[in-house]
Amino acid sequence: HRKATFGDEGVDLLLNFLSLDSEKFSSGLGYHKLLLSSVNAIWCCVSFMNQDLFLERGGIPILLDLLEKCPPSMQNLVLGALLDLTEDARALPHVVTWRGT
Repeated sequence: HRKATFGDEGVDLLLNFLSLDSEKFSSGLGYHKLLLSSVNAIWCCVSFMNQDLFLERGGIPILLDLLEKCPPSMQNLVLGALLDLTEDARALPHVVTWRGT
């Protein structure tokens, strides 16, 4: 039920959270937890119901940028989310064309 109600606004909000400035991760204000929750939301709400919208709005490059700047303790979670998303062949061109930040 929650997956179906996530919708456009949920994907946009999730992409905003995933795009946070990397300096905030260690600020002690809870951004680390917010980021962990956002990556978890990819598995819970994006991987099945809203994947097309997530891809259209640039979710793969945002995740790859996040992988590049996130703390090492979080990289396995981001890689796992990317792996799930790339099971859909439509996600692969987004990975191949990414050039980094």
